[in-house]
Amino acid sequence: MYVASHDRFLDVADFNPETGVLEEFRRPSKSGSDARMPEGHYARIDGTLVVFFRLDTSLWLRIGNECRDLDSGDAGIRLERVDGGRSRLTLLDRGEPCAVVEYEPIPFGGPEDPTPFAEPEDGDFGLFVSKVLDDKGWRARIYGGDTSS
Repeated sequence: MYVASHDRFLDVADFNPETGVLEEFRRPSKSGSDARMPEGHYARIDGTLVVFFRLDTSLWLRIGNECRDLDSGDAGIRLERVDGGRSRLTLLDRGEPCAVVEYEPIPFGGPEDPTPFAEPEDGDFGLFVSKVLDDKGWRARIYGGDTSS
C-alpha cells in the first residue's frame, strides 16, 4: 500500500500492513492525474514507526509492532499532553494500552507561525489521527473511504 510521510512532503513509502515493513522512497515528480493518492500516512515518532491507514473499509493504526482496526469497536486511541508540552499517543485494545509513544510536537499553527494555512495537527501526528477519528465526515472520506458524504 502507498503511504505518505506526515512530516516530509517528498517522502512516501510502500507499506505492508501485515508485516509492518515500510520501504521509503522519494515522491515521483508527476502531477495531476498521474499522482497517486496515499492510502495512509506515517511518521517516525521518537524512533517508533507509526502508520495510520485505511485497509478495505476500516481505519487502522500501527504503533511499532502493535496494529489495531480502529473501526472494530475494540480498539481506540488516547491522546494526552504530558510534561513540558510533550504529547503521548496511546493505542488501546478493549480500553487497555497496547502501545504508547511520547513525542515533542512541531509547533505549527500558532499565532506567530509564518507558515500559511498551517494547523496544529500539521506538526503533531497524534493530533492529526485524533482529529480525523473525531470528525465523522473526515473519518469517512480519508484515504479513499466513503466519498458520498
